[in-house]
Amino acid sequence: MSHKTWILTDVETGAYLEYLSLGPDQVGGSARGYSVTKRTLRGGRSDGVDVVEVDNGRFRFAVVPTRGMGLWRGTCDGVQLGWKSPTREPVHPAMVHL
Repeated sequence: MSHKTWILTDVETGAYLEYLSLGPDQVGGSARGYSVTKRTLRGGRSDGVDVVEVDNGRFRFAVVPTRGMGLWRGTCDGVQLGWKSPTREPVHPAMVHL
C-alpha cells in the first residue's frame, strides 16, 4: 500500500494551501464515508483563519491551526460536543486585544 502525504502549510518551505478537499476518491483504499477539508475563512474577525474539518461519517470535528491547533467544534451522531463560545466563529489572533 502506498503512502500519500499532503502538506497544508509549512513555514520552512513556504508551502501553503488555501483549500483542500480529500475523500475516498482522492486517497484510494477501501474506506468510505470520510472527508478531510481545509479552508481559509474570509471576512470579519475570522479573515485569514485556517480551519481543517475531519469527518468519518459518525464523528466530525474542526481544528483551527491559526489558533494553536485548537478544537473549534465537534459532533458525534448529530450531538454537539464541547463548550459553546460566546463568539460564533474563530477570531483571528490579530483581532485579539491582549
